[in-house]
Amino acid sequence: MSYQDQRGHKVPSPTDPARRQDLLDLSLSIPSYKACASETAASQYVAALAGVGLTASPAQPVYVWRTDLNAIRVWDGRRWSGESNLQMELAATGDVPVGSGLSAGVRNGLIKAGRVATSATEVAFGNLYLDFVTFQTPFPTECVSVTLTPLYGTGSGGWNFKNAQQFCLDSMTRNGFRAMLPGVTTAGRHAYSWTAIGY
Repeated sequence: MSYQDQRGHKVPSPTDPARRQDLLDLSLSIPSYKACASETAASQYVAALAGVGLTASPAQPVYVWRTDLNAIRVWDGRRWSGESNLQMELAATGDVPVGSGLSAGVRNGLIKAGRVATSATEVAFGNLYLDFVTFQTPFPTECVSVTLTPLYGTGSGGWNFKNAQQFCLDSMTRNGFRAMLPGVTTAGRHAYSWTAIGY
């Protein structure tokens, strides 16, 4: 028969005959991280644990290391969430598509940032479009916001912000974003820093 020690582990009693179930109880009572290469693999792991009696709950969640995201994901029996100290309160107001797909509420947040210096050549629809920026790892669920800051005179190559117009976002997904300069119809060299927030 197993008993629960001070750390919450189910430990086999030393006076009882050895039982396989006691060893299984001990193993399942010790939290651990399993590497999973996808959400499907993580869900299969959760199902395997449930099959031997460990049902995830907020008090006893299941942790996995998602190798495709380079992030820890936590299953509380209802949904996956990230492990983060950054709490974001999200809101979606206005007409579609502004609020389309955004899950309002409090979420664990992630921040990504970087700099871009490029020669933009794609002129279309009266605008200048820059290359798509792909995040090294996608946000697990969604990218909520990307802030773009023009940089002037960065680097010895002379990459700089060449006019007084502010960058805008042409597109934004959990995988990355694309910046544009509305009303600019001349190819040129441009640079900006960016900060992306998501969950």
